[in-house]
Amino acid sequence: MSIIIQLISVPICLRYWGKTTYGTWLALSAAYTILRTVDGGFTAFIGNKLNMLYHQDQQEMRRVLASAVWGVILLGSLQIIIVLGLYFSNSMSLIMGSAVSQISASQTIFGLMVMSLTWILSGSYIGMLHRFLIPNGMLYQLLWWVMLLQVSQSLSIMLAAYFQFSVFNAALFFAFAQAAVYISSAFYIKWRLPQFYPWLSGAKLKIGIREIINSFPMTVNGAVQQAGNSGVVVLVSAVLGAAVIPIYSTMRTLSNLWTTVTNIVTAPLLPDIVRFHATKELRKFIMVHKTHVLLMSVIINLSIMLAYPLIDTVYLYWTRGKLPIDHRLICLLLASVSVFALNSLFNTFLTGLNNGRYLVVMGALRGLFVLLAGYFLLPIFGLSGIGMAILLAEILLMAANTYIFIYGELQSIGAERENMFAWYDILCFASVLCFLLLNVLIVHLSIIYYVISLGLLLIGMIYAWINLDLEIKSRILRMLRLAR
Repeated sequence: MSIIIQLISVPICLRYWGKTTYGTWLALSAAYTILRTVDGGFTAFIGNKLNMLYHQDQQEMRRVLASAVWGVILLGSLQIIIVLGLYFSNSMSLIMGSAVSQISASQTIFGLMVMSLTWILSGSYIGMLHRFLIPNGMLYQLLWWVMLLQVSQSLSIMLAAYFQFSVFNAALFFAFAQAAVYISSAFYIKWRLPQFYPWLSGAKLKIGIREIINSFPMTVNGAVQQAGNSGVVVLVSAVLGAAVIPIYSTMRTLSNLWTTVTNIVTAPLLPDIVRFHATKELRKFIMVHKTHVLLMSVIINLSIMLAYPLIDTVYLYWTRGKLPIDHRLICLLLASVSVFALNSLFNTFLTGLNNGRYLVVMGALRGLFVLLAGYFLLPIFGLSGIGMAILLAEILLMAANTYIFIYGELQSIGAERENMFAWYDILCFASVLCFLLLNVLIVHLSIIYYVISLGLLLIGMIYAWINLDLEIKSRILRMLRLAR
């Protein structure tokens, strides 16, 4: 949904706002996103903890839910102090760059203040309540609310651009549209889960502070990854020039189509895999993992291989031929998506457990490592250097998950060292990775390599299906029959 909205909103905003006002809004939006990392880790941490405690200790779950309001108050106050510091020190340009010189600095800082205040008063705590829906078997209702939130945010910006609002008025419109959805969802949760209301009963400052401290690794992880994502764009601009940024951004957007699909398929498995870990049902845990590997082979790897011959045509049509396609970069980004897909259930599971060591490692690899490796590789290999850094970070994270973090979590429930990937699982991903990496070395690869890689992928998928648990097979076949 977010990718589709982005594809639609960009031309509308450019047409009615123009490059200057739209660029200023993007800068303000980036500042708002960075500011939200102050409480973003805390919000995610509490949401994950509620999911785990629901299956272990519901009395403690209610205490944590109530006391989280103190965390919101303290971290929200810190956000306001930061905004006030930016205002009184005239330091807005540190976040917004040259865009602040195009309009009144007071407009941008007051816009940031309004967006931050409405987030603190509505989105921060209610966002944790959203995660509370998952263990109560209401994942699809949560997804509908998330979609409504994304649509309302994007629609408010497109309408602001269409009516040519100032950036400050756009910030007001955006903030109140977002708050309206959050407040509506709170009433919905109260209606559907009345047994847990009032949410703030028994709130304790001590517990709130404890959870802020416990969530620190997740906060650092989010902040580092956000710094890495923004830093790559700055790095590309500094080394290759600003004119190259649209090429990198559009390539990243294209590869993110598969990343988004991966997240959509993986997210619904989180409640089950956390429950199987909490109840020490190792066989079911492994069964979910094997099913996920097959799904990623079919949905991600097969679709990448089938779409690859069409990528040039699609990209040129989408950009109206104004941007050249970088074959090496897109191959490296797609290869990183394939590794990300294989690793996505582990990522979701470990994040859902609030594994502090993992969160720090993930943030360091996807943030700092990509930035540092890109710094050394970009001058030598051009944009391909960034693709290499991203792919290498995903491979290292995959290795750390398989041999350190997942092994440790399985040991904690009394399991021996498990072979998480069979030869046919490896074949499904190795065939795609080898094909894409060969295309990095040889841009116009012979079609015979494409046919061989596609054939190996299909063989791996067939063996994965044959070795899948009979119960899972029957469920998948039932779902396919219903879909028809």
